Amino acid sequence: MTTTGKIKNLLQIQSENSEIRRKGRRILFLIVLLLLVGVVNFLLELPAKLDGGLTAGEIVSISVQIMAGLIIALIYLYLVWTANQFARESEEKTKIIRRHLSETEARLKETQSLYDFNNLLATTLDVSEIVRRTAYTFAAQFQATRCTIFTWENGEAGKIHQANYRYNGETKSFALEVTDLSPADNSSAYPVLQTQQPEMFSLDDPDLAASLRHVLAEAEQFGCLDIPLVRGGELMGLIRLFRRDKAAPLFSSEEVRLAQTMAGETAVALANAQLTAEAQARVAQLSSLYRFSLFLSEAPGLTDIFKGARREILSFVEATGMSISLLTSDGAKLHWIYGYEFGQEVDLSSIPPLPISEGFAGYVARKREMLTINRESDAVEEYHSFAVGADVKVWLGLPMIVANKLVGVLAIENETDFSEREISLLKTIVGPLAIAIQNARLLAQAEGRAQRQLNLNRISAQLHQTADVENIISLGLRALSDVAAGEPVDLRLGRPYPSQSIETAEPAQD
Repeated sequence: MTTTGKIKNLLQIQSENSEIRRKGRRILFLIVLLLLVGVVNFLLELPAKLDGGLTAGEIVSISVQIMAGLIIALIYLYLVWTANQFARESEEKTKIIRRHLSETEARLKETQSLYDFNNLLATTLDVSEIVRRTAYTFAAQFQATRCTIFTWENGEAGKIHQANYRYNGETKSFALEVTDLSPADNSSAYPVLQTQQPEMFSLDDPDLAASLRHVLAEAEQFGCLDIPLVRGGELMGLIRLFRRDKAAPLFSSEEVRLAQTMAGETAVALANAQLTAEAQARVAQLSSLYRFSLFLSEAPGLTDIFKGARREILSFVEATGMSISLLTSDGAKLHWIYGYEFGQEVDLSSIPPLPISEGFAGYVARKREMLTINRESDAVEEYHSFAVGADVKVWLGLPMIVANKLVGVLAIENETDFSEREISLLKTIVGPLAIAIQNARLLAQAEGRAQRQLNLNRISAQLHQTADVENIISLGLRALSDVAAGEPVDLRLGRPYPSQSIETAEPAQD
């Protein structure tokens, strides 16, 4: 049997005992009434008996009857007084028990509501679904005409996700919106952001902030309750409950306490969902990095490396394009060798090597550090920038360095800002990509030198096997062309220079 059932049984037993006491008092009252009637009747007959004379026995009998009647009357008065006192105390105890019973029932209902709410949140790890279920449950639990939930990322620098649940009579609607405001810009929630405690606001408050008064007037509501979403001292968001009808107080203390408890559960669920999403993203990143490293180890040449890098990078980073520029041998210029924008490759063959003293990529090459540029907010004139291909909003450049030697610059472009996760992932990728490019270039150079040496050895053998002048000349030109790495070679033949003989003067005869 539950505690509530036991209390109800106790109240029922106490009520039955009170009824028994009331019946006992009625019976005692009837007995006393009969005795009093007998005494009154005796007193009425007493004068006649006194005229006829009374014996000693009759006088004693009369005295005993009178004393018994008085004693019974006193006992009755005492019992009535005791019963009344007990009834008053019993009534007070009954009120206390009923009050505790009411509080217990309310607590049990709150506990059941929290249990159901926890079960509702525990069945999903999707942040949007958690927000939707929370907004619906809060509106239904507290009979709010509207519930708005604000959640944000990265402290005051992140975006605010706004979820609205409206209930107007029989109409229900839910909308999930994402705005680019920071918590500091949401001035209507400023008090709660500072205190991290629930706050109530109404139009009757003369000190109500103008921003909140505007929010209430725009929503056609009388007041609202702001409950912070706090987990481990970290403020994760805000729940705002609206009520249209005027009331004092707008929300009871029990409702505020329950709302604060439910908000804490919501904050925990949101944190767990975010941690799960981050873990899944890390697993996906590790899988992508493994696939990327495996591809780089098997790519046969630079062209395959460029195309594969583009395919892998754009698969896990939201971007409109990318480009790769390599440092020339003299270290003074950057040569764009690969570009990709809006779904197609960009022909960069007509663009000559550009000096590292200009442009965003030149800055990355000079400073050997990452550069992020938002053309709408940052001053780009100081970089002497120039557009190659489409002119997009956000440009991100990372230096490709191998053994403290700059190889080139990887540039990623997009219409929106890159997230910290994407930047961290690109920083991890750019190192293996630089190593793969450097190894491919060194391998190509080694293969070229080996091929030239093989050609020279073959030509040398042919030279030793022929005595024909024309063959010798042809083989010599081919060998010189290989040595000159394909550059044009001229061989001009003419008469040999005349031999200069050294005449020795004879000594003079004396």
